[in-house]
Amino acid sequence: MVEVRHYSTHRGRCPVREFIEEMPQDAQYELLAILRRLEQGETLHMPLVRSLSSVAHGLWEMRIRDREGHHRIFYYAGVSGVIYLLHALRKKTRTILLRDRNLIMKRVREINGAR
Repeated sequence: MVEVRHYSTHRGRCPVREFIEEMPQDAQYELLAILRRLEQGETLHMPLVRSLSSVAHGLWEMRIRDREGHHRIFYYAGVSGVIYLLHALRKKTRTILLRDRNLIMKRVREINGAR
């Protein structure tokens, strides 16, 4: 079993949880199904998830599509037995914007520093 945790800011906000609550219900169900599979230890591949190991070892992008467009949940699985949901966004471009990439990497460093 793998534990899924939401990254929380120093002020206690959980940005990914807030993003998920605003997603359409069908996208929420799809996301929860993917998370259940990850919790069970299943190794997932495209089109559900994509490795972002070129950015950071253990970094993944969860891909959810619904009638409103594409959603991305970035998660870090670099800590044994724990997956951290780091960042979420509505996909509008082919690449991850620099500000999003920097925020994701900042959160990865925080998690690694907290171990």
